[in-house]
Amino acid sequence: MSIVERGAHYMLALKGSQGTLTVGVELFFAEQKASKFKEASVSRNQTLEKSHGRIQTRTYTALDDIAWLIARPRLEKPMQHRDG
Repeated sequence: MSIVERGAHYMLALKGSQGTLTVGVELFFAEQKASKFKEASVSRNQTLEKSHGRIQTRTYTALDDIAWLIARPRLEKPMQHRDG
């Protein structure tokens, strides 16, 4: 079933180069994971793949509500190291 068929509007993918946004999302997920997602509405999907003699299980966790992201305090940009 597609993201749209499940009622979602969009999906975000983050890279490390997105600075404080990535840090904020990682922190939120770590906090929620520690509390077993008691304070967040999430959807989960798990896949099982067998390839090259190995079995690999992947678990995907998606947040159903990102209001916390809009309301989060702004994080300071991490200091960048300068050579020279």
